Amino acid sequence: MSLSQSDIILNKVIREGLDFIRQYPYHLDFVFQDSQSKIVKDQFGQREIDAAKTWFLQTNIPVFSTFRIDKPQYPCVTVQVMSSNESKQYAALGETAYEISPEEINSQGLIAPTISSGPFSPSYTSTTGLITLPSGYDTSLIFAGQGLFSPTSQVTYTITSINSINSFTIATGLVENFTGAYVVPAYQTLHVTRNIAQFEEAYQINCIVSGMPGEVYWLTSVVSYILLQKRQFLLEQNNIQLGTISIGPIEQDSISDVETFFQRSISMTGIVEVSWLETLDQHIEGISSIINAVQANDPTIYNTLKT
Repeated sequence: MSLSQSDIILNKVIREGLDFIRQYPYHLDFVFQDSQSKIVKDQFGQREIDAAKTWFLQTNIPVFSTFRIDKPQYPCVTVQVMSSNESKQYAALGETAYEISPEEINSQGLIAPTISSGPFSPSYTSTTGLITLPSGYDTSLIFAGQGLFSPTSQVTYTITSINSINSFTIATGLVENFTGAYVVPAYQTLHVTRNIAQFEEAYQINCIVSGMPGEVYWLTSVVSYILLQKRQFLLEQNNIQLGTISIGPIEQDSISDVETFFQRSISMTGIVEVSWLETLDQHIEGISSIINAVQANDPTIYNTLKT
């Protein structure tokens, strides 16, 4: 969920819908079922359905944005966002916070912290599970629940308790090489806050043919069928909640004396939810307070209180 790309999504939905109907052409029987009704059966009927099927299955129909720099192709379908306005009805100042997985962090280019302390080469006592840090390192920023990672075995061992300023405990009875080991965070996700807004959008989908006016009726019917069929897909997976669909009249446009075009527009409204990144924070894994006590006999004494 981010800023809306509705025209791109609709473009893809229509293209995939056209391919799907070509793969399963029995859908065309549903599209043109009214041609079999008693009132028009003598004039149209199965003959009309067969003609529409033949035309659709044998004709390449590209889908693209309304404006393009190369030479247009006909028949075609164009998609355009006519307006996108923040909804006053759904306007809110609330925030939604949720976690981002490591996979999503990587896909979005967000770097998650991987090392809390280290690397170092501590000593390990297998009978007690005691890890003693080498000189120059302390446990002031190490907390129970984090993990000690061994580059040798590529295994992370959970830290069960902090014993002193330079030691902590992991599992007992291990046969492990902790050379170059380091402490990793307990949480492998980041805490993300997004702000959310609702936008009311209007779309125009033009069905254009060069040739017979009946072909624009066929094309409009197929595209309308796809949009109605994909309502749930658009809502659940692409964050577009379709409102109304309306179909305009067939219009004729003669670009030259040789070629005549027929166009019919499908107008749609929809509500989309957009969001933007507000904060990106690490989880709090513990709180450490260091109190320095200066004494005449030993000015380096300090105690660490951990909660």
